Formats: sequence, C-alpha cells, structure tokens
Amino acid sequence: MAVPILCLLCCWLPWSVFVQELEVEEHLTVGRVVFEARAVDRFGQPLEGLKNENFQLKIGGRVVPILNCEWVDRRIPVQRAVVDENWKPELETLDSEFIDEMGPMPGEPGYGKEKFTVVFYQGSINPVRMSGMVRSRMFARQVVESLPEDGYTAVFSFHSHLQLKCDFTKEPAMLEDALWEAIESDPEVVFNAGNYPTLTPYFSEERGRDVADVETAFLEMARALRNFKGIKNMIFVGWGVGSWSPSSGMMYNSTYYRAVEELIEADVSVFSLDLTLADYHSLAEGMAKLSVQTGGAYWSLYRWPNKAVKMINGTLAGYYSLTYEHPTDLRKNAKYRLSLKGVKGYLVVRDPYNR
Repeated sequence: MAVPILCLLCCWLPWSVFVQELEVEEHLTVGRVVFEARAVDRFGQPLEGLKNENFQLKIGGRVVPILNCEWVDRRIPVQRAVVDENWKPELETLDSEFIDEMGPMPGEPGYGKEKFTVVFYQGSINPVRMSGMVRSRMFARQVVESLPEDGYTAVFSFHSHLQLKCDFTKEPAMLEDALWEAIESDPEVVFNAGNYPTLTPYFSEERGRDVADVETAFLEMARALRNFKGIKNMIFVGWGVGSWSPSSGMMYNSTYYRAVEELIEADVSVFSLDLTLADYHSLAEGMAKLSVQTGGAYWSLYRWPNKAVKMINGTLAGYYSLTYEHPTDLRKNAKYRLSLKGVKGYLVVRDPYNR
C-alpha cells in the first residue's frame, strides 16, 4: 500500500527551536509500526514513567492508539562482553595505553546497544562566527561531559575540508583537547583508536580533503557511522546548512538530500547547537530542517545557552519506543501528529517511515 505523506508536528520551545515540517512519501507494506519519541519538561529533564495513554497519535485526524510504550534509558551501562586478556590487535605499531576494550560481538550481551556520539564543529573565517565558535566550546564541553560514561565519542571539524580530530574514545582529557582542536583549522589529530570502535577503516585524511562543503561532510560521516551498531547521535555545533539568496530564499543542493537519506539509513539523529551571535539568521532554517528530518532538534546558544545545554542533555538521556497499528483505510496524504496527553513537556520525534 502507499504510505501517506508524513508530517511530524512536535512541541518546541518558542525561544530556541525553529519548527520545520517534514514530509515523506514511500511505498511499503505496513502493519505494526515502532518509532522513537523523546520527551523532556520545560527544565530540560527527561520525562520518565510515561504510559501509553500519555501519548496521543492522530493520523488524518483520527486517533490511533499506542499499543506499547517502553522507556529506553541511555544512562544505564551496557552489559559488556568478556574480553580475553591476552588478545592483541593485529597492528604493527600501537601504543598500548590507548587500547580500549572490545565491543560485544553479534550474539553477545550488549550487541547493538552501544552508545556512539559524534561532535561535529563547523568552522568559519568570519570574525563574528569565530567569536561564536570560541564561546560555544564551553557549552559543547558541558554536553560531552553529561554523556554516558560507557559511551564512545568522536570529534570531527569542517573548516576548508572535513577532519577527524578524535576517534571514538571514552577519555575526557582527549575529548577536551579535541574540542579545542576542532575550533582550530590546523591538521592536528588528537587520537586515532587502535581497535574497536574506530572510524579509521571508514574515513581517511585523504578522503576528508575532498569534502568541500558541510553537506558533503554530513554525507561522509553518515556513511562511516553506518558501520556501527547501536544508539548513534550527532551534536552539530555550527552556523548554517544550505544557502540563501534574496530572490530564491533558502536552497538545498542534491548532496543535502543524499546526506539526510544516509543519516536516516545509519540511524543517526542530529542535534544542532547554533553558535551564531544573533537572535535569528536565514541559515538557521537549514540547521533546524536537518535536525527535524533526522529525529533531532535545534537550539540556539545565543540568548539562553545554559538552558539549551540542559535541553539537549535531557533529550539525549533516553527515549520512548512506541508501537501502533497502522490503519489500512487512510486517505492519501494523511497527516500524522504526535502529542503529549495529561503531562506538560516537549517532544522530539523520529519519523517512523523516513528510513
């Protein structure tokens, strides 16, 4: 059957979040549908303990009951696989100080539940944006410090091309250095992992030099992250996506749409932190559009940066896995709307069909 065009309308903070409608049309057979929804209160704390009746889903104006609601807490440590103490990676040279434990293999406890976060900094030679970059580093560090201790974090930057500043690691000191290096345009790399999990097989310095715009940067990172199983989020600290002209308004090239498809295929949600020192600018629309289409959200660091940090920390803390039975007699192009019922808060919804 033809799935109707999906339009996700989430509740957003009026002071920081740019609302963008998402429309998708695909052809597939549907029955029970499972999708993710994140819920936080106005203070940025995750809303735990919600039940089926706390979510109201409307499709084409018709209420569709939520059949199952399960809270997934990213802060709970993943059960680790047992690692042979005598195991050594097959590399000619390796600093043993950086050897991390192996992740769980298929069939072992914890497989597919690993936690991966990528921090992506968008650079600029514009003096005003440079000021915003330096200012944003402190808030990006606060977000990284709040991530689960058993999760892995990597850092990329884009100035004139895409650079991997730090491979996946759990070490706070390395990430601290990498966040500073991401602001700089020099080629220094803080850390390359020697074994799992590492981005080395999927990304190289030579490949990064061929990346000429931020849309292609998202495309390359998505293709690399597709090789990892688990919960994957990207924190985009930048100033814009797309281009704007007085005659045409916001425009997006074909690479942008390919990047969105790859991010969704890789199951990566993009959470944007706008470093621009202004209440509003045209390219913020592109950041918000990318975030909404991938199941993330957008916040500005200009007026209320501390609240933006609390909101993103609460949103990343966990999510609800929701299940419903897809109606079979819907009209074409029916709209979808998910809202909270009996509780106040804000929703970040991942599109169940745009994947």
